[in-house]
Amino acid sequence: MLSAYDLPQRLPDTLSPDELLDLFSRDKKAIDGVTLVLDGDNGVESVVGVDRRVLADAMEAIR
Repeated sequence: MLSAYDLPQRLPDTLSPDELLDLFSRDKKAIDGVTLVLDGDNGVESVVGVDRRVLADAMEAIR
């Protein structure tokens, strides 16, 4: 998905996953913590309620 949109496929070394998640939670679309807005079969879809630890672990996996 990232390469299809020509986006970076690595996290910046200057921020930890927890710091990135803190920034994500300040986004205007954030409902409760982190809200992901994904491109789905029916267009844009919001995903809420994803456990922060799951997101941090996923970020660590792509470092």
